[in-house]
Amino acid sequence: QKFWQAAPFGGSSDGVMSLDPVALQAMIGATGDVTLSDGRVLNGSNTAEFLLNGAYKELAPSAQDQYFSETAAQVVAHLFSDMNTQKLMTVAKTMLRMTEQRHLYFWSFHEEDQAVLRSAGVTGEITNDAKNPVAGVYLNEMQASKMDWYIQRKSTVKRTGDNTYHVTYSFTNTLQPGEAGSLPEYITANAKGGVAVNRVVIYTPAGGEVSNVSASNGSSFAQVQAKDHMTYMDDISLAPQDTVTIEYDVTTAAGSANLKLDQTPTIGDPAITYEY
Repeated sequence: QKFWQAAPFGGSSDGVMSLDPVALQAMIGATGDVTLSDGRVLNGSNTAEFLLNGAYKELAPSAQDQYFSETAAQVVAHLFSDMNTQKLMTVAKTMLRMTEQRHLYFWSFHEEDQAVLRSAGVTGEITNDAKNPVAGVYLNEMQASKMDWYIQRKSTVKRTGDNTYHVTYSFTNTLQPGEAGSLPEYITANAKGGVAVNRVVIYTPAGGEVSNVSASNGSSFAQVQAKDHMTYMDDISLAPQDTVTIEYDVTTAAGSANLKLDQTPTIGDPAITYEY
């Protein structure tokens, strides 16, 4: 809010809405196609690929922001125009689905609004509810690259006792070994040879703990205390076609509901399997 107020184009603001390209794709699917200045049509199935990968392959860096701006402007225009009950319900369902998968966030600078947004689960905060435990796996691409498009993830949460679980989390770099050299520098950047580096942070659930963390590539996770949660952190390198699997055990508070897994959003299906 302070940054916005200080900007020459800024001013007063009531809050922030954040949408990533997957959320934009879902909103386009719900409200109508977007036609860009070059005649390209983005719809409910091709938007994310263009914004996350195709734009960097096809457009010069100096032209990319124009296309991103055009897309966002049309999505917002379609979102708030010609509103009726049916459209409102469709948009609301789409937004809630995108929020659950961490593609969309709302934050209000008004306390009364923020309380409602928080109760709706759209503020993006990590839960501290021990009775409804959530274990988190959060990632950050550690190089100035666009390699996240090529990283595919899947996970399994298996119940092993009354309040114990085993989590398996796998990453695969889907880039073909010979493809890295043909990609624009803007995609691979510091990721030489198409090797992606993700910082992986495992969050313990409120009222619970994580133990026996291991990785198939021998990585050693360090314990780091975050606010209200113990975390385990390490950087995972993935060469093209490599897969690294992380496994760990989770203990939740006695009498709590089944464990859920929260994660940095995936491009497609969250690919979480629960075995209760």
